[in-house]
Amino acid sequence: MTDRDPALRFALRYGDRLIPLAMGENTVGRSPRCDVCLQTVTVSRQHLKIHVSPEGVTVTDLGSRNGTWLNRLRLKPGTPTPVTPRDRIFLPAVELRVVELDGDGHELEPGSAGTTVPDQGPTRPQPFVRCPSAGAARRLTATFIDMAVFLMLSAILAIPAWLGFPGLPEDRNLVEGLTTLTGDHQWMMFLGTTLLAWILLWFLYFILGWGLFGATPGQFLLGLRVVDYRFRYPIGPSRAFLRLVAYCIGSVPFMAGHLLVIGRSDNRALHDMLAGTRVIRMIDIMDEGARRRDESEEEPTGDSGESPGSDTVEETAEVPCFR
Repeated sequence: MTDRDPALRFALRYGDRLIPLAMGENTVGRSPRCDVCLQTVTVSRQHLKIHVSPEGVTVTDLGSRNGTWLNRLRLKPGTPTPVTPRDRIFLPAVELRVVELDGDGHELEPGSAGTTVPDQGPTRPQPFVRCPSAGAARRLTATFIDMAVFLMLSAILAIPAWLGFPGLPEDRNLVEGLTTLTGDHQWMMFLGTTLLAWILLWFLYFILGWGLFGATPGQFLLGLRVVDYRFRYPIGPSRAFLRLVAYCIGSVPFMAGHLLVIGRSDNRALHDMLAGTRVIRMIDIMDEGARRRDESEEEPTGDSGESPGSDTVEETAEVPCFR
């Protein structure tokens, strides 16, 4: 006898990791609230759900941005599709597989009668795609766009300070006039508050962009995303803060730390190296995911070479677009 829940008949294979699936609905996505959390660039917060019942397993795309593939077939959003242990699920830069478990919780070989797969032990989940870093020209262009956006936000923030500027006395020179202003405690307090608001805006702009959304507005416009050294996305506020500190250090003098992307083969700037991050292009990771799906087409998925429930999926040869 075993203490294992008898209802756990299936699990999700993600690289070397085996994630048990409970009876009923199991959500998969980037959100920590999902039953299976995959912090990977191309995975939506609520990407798909896997429904386990005594009759079998079905997978349903939840209207994800980048789509879900069952082998070479793209799932229609909201339509449950039967899955067997021979099928592969692509999201599209992550490969998943639903496997069947024996009474002791070990993975059964697809189509076998009691043959188990040796347990490889717990390991950290790894995406099956490794993408090169984005090019120097695209990264520097995104930096200039962000600087322009930030300057516009700063100008809006400075409007109250400009309207409240008391003006210099006409009967005094510049030095005497500025001395008079520094003695105006109300004005100096207002100016200090404006500077603190400007600093807060600077930190929020980059920490929220990198840490919670995966990119700043300039990077979003050029299809770039910031990932950590394990290609997880987003990188989180703490790593974003470390990256911002290194970002400021690399900006002096003359953006020397930023210009490292030009001379390095991996296109990483100083703040990338210090914070353990890299900037990638979404189209690169999509292209690699499509290539992996092409390779999987050579392997049979069943006795007839087709996945079950093929009437609920649509075939496509296009690489999905990140919108």
